[in-house]
Amino acid sequence: MLVYWVNNVLATFILNTLPVLAVIPLLVVLFLRSFPDIGVRRSYHYNLWPPVLFFMWQVVLSAWVFKHPHWNFWIRLIDPIIFGGLVWAVLEAEITEKGKYKQHSIAFLKSIAICVVINFVVQLLYIKNFPPTFNRFPSQVLVLILWWRFQTSYGRWAIRPRGRDRLSILLVFLAAVFPLPFFRVLPLTVIAWSWMRTFFDAMGAIKADRQQNMDEKELASTMSENLTEVMQAVTNFQETAQKFLQNMCQVLEIKSSAIYIWHEDQNHFRATALYGPFQPMVVGTQAPFLRIEQLHKMIKTQVITEENNLIWQCGHGKKPIYIPYASLDERIITLGDRQHNIQSLVLSPLVLENDLLGVLVLQNKLYERYISESDFYLSHTFAHYATMMINSSRMLSQRIEQERVTSELNLGQKIQADLLPHKIPEVEGIELAGSMTPAKEIGGDYFDFFQRDDGRLGIAIGDVSGKGVPAGMLMTILQTILESKYPFYPNTYELLVDTNKEISRKIKSSMFITMLLFEWDYQHKKLRYTACGHEHILHYSKSQQKLFTLRSGGIALGMTDDVSEILRERELPVQEGDVVLLYTDGVIEERNAAGEMYDLEKLQIFVENHASMGADELRLHLLKELADFRQDAEPVDDITIIVMKF
Repeated sequence: MLVYWVNNVLATFILNTLPVLAVIPLLVVLFLRSFPDIGVRRSYHYNLWPPVLFFMWQVVLSAWVFKHPHWNFWIRLIDPIIFGGLVWAVLEAEITEKGKYKQHSIAFLKSIAICVVINFVVQLLYIKNFPPTFNRFPSQVLVLILWWRFQTSYGRWAIRPRGRDRLSILLVFLAAVFPLPFFRVLPLTVIAWSWMRTFFDAMGAIKADRQQNMDEKELASTMSENLTEVMQAVTNFQETAQKFLQNMCQVLEIKSSAIYIWHEDQNHFRATALYGPFQPMVVGTQAPFLRIEQLHKMIKTQVITEENNLIWQCGHGKKPIYIPYASLDERIITLGDRQHNIQSLVLSPLVLENDLLGVLVLQNKLYERYISESDFYLSHTFAHYATMMINSSRMLSQRIEQERVTSELNLGQKIQADLLPHKIPEVEGIELAGSMTPAKEIGGDYFDFFQRDDGRLGIAIGDVSGKGVPAGMLMTILQTILESKYPFYPNTYELLVDTNKEISRKIKSSMFITMLLFEWDYQHKKLRYTACGHEHILHYSKSQQKLFTLRSGGIALGMTDDVSEILRERELPVQEGDVVLLYTDGVIEERNAAGEMYDLEKLQIFVENHASMGADELRLHLLKELADFRQDAEPVDDITIIVMKF
């Protein structure tokens, strides 16, 4: 009798008081939603609406059952189904755009089904007509507690319940088994306490939110200073990227990260810098336990070319990817035996003016936590810095390469200028003129004169393969050999055969020298030469009023170790008034703006028309004609000319 009386008193109190109690939390929710800085943070009011919905549902349903007592038994059975469906509908409407709980909807519906079965068994055990509010209360509490634990622990279903979780479950079963008001009021107290804690947490979150904004600003400032120092202090990209990842992981408390660079020429992504125990992002990677250094080494050898890979999708989609719970994502499950080591994942594309540079990847949070939305948004800032870092590194590499090329060209020009004769020798019976006009990109043209004590004069012209310093060094070797050995050899043939042997031992197999070595013997009025695969020789005979074009023949120096069976010394008969023109390929390969070439035929016509001029005058006229032909176009190669007038 006493129990029945207490139940009636409590039921009357709840029926008269709950409508007021239901309005108060509803007003609080509306009040909190009226502030934009709170309303946008849904986590502040996620825990508020289930208690409100529960209290209002109890009031409405209790009042309806009192008016229709014959529906009491059936309401007890379908009550949890209706309430669970209502909770699920509100849940989906509240956070569908977030997508956080979508993957847990099936699990939640299973929980409701289990709750219905438990409620059905419990209701069959109730044979006494207790007040309807408390007869339905166990089922309501079951649904509500299940939802409450689902909401607060949705990411920790695999973790065993803690002490307070066990207490909540115990209260539910006590309320379900024992039809005593005390055990049924306890779960209601737990719900009320949960709502109060949530309310005060929401109010405190206003201050925390402001403090967080200030902390994030200070963090961004500190982060900017640290990263700027890192980028300025280190010029090596690998070291810069490594320090960048280290700073980022320390700030965000991230366990591991990586930068993947997009290689457009090879159409793949490849990891260039890694930090921490980063897990491979290639499908099907089967790897035993490795040290971090070995793991990084293995990952750097992997290339990503699959379009369904997360890194590929992030980079070419140019949109960040946020996976807070990787164990439920199919794209992570397919990664192989290490996919279980990935709990959370963030990928940010590194794009500069729509130009894809790479992808920044963040894996896992320290202390077995999950990467939060705040971390995700902060990662955008780090991605921006990573983009700047890669772009700066590329610009620095280009500048260093340009400086290297410029320095090499300047050094090559200096070597070439030092090798050229500073004075044209004056020898009886021959008038000489020679010059070398360098192109913008220095080539390997060379000419020189050598004199012997017996009065003979050596005249050399050559073209060294290659550009810049390598060509300049080879020219230096050639000049040193010729200048030192010319006085000791009886003819040009033996000199060049021996020179070829020395050059073949000192140069790379890909380098060679084409050249002509003439010797003028004024005592006997004879002109002899040995050709090594150089350009044609143009000889204008004044007596015959005719131009002869002589194929030089031979083989370039450095092509083979022994050229004794290939080279031959020949004599070129000359008379007074004759002209011999030697040149490099830059003359006949000169091009104008239209792409037309100043070929051998034009050069032959020029020599025929200007053979009456002196040696230096003819040289100057030829240079002028080439400049007029070229007009505004840049010279493609060095232009070297030697004119002999007898």
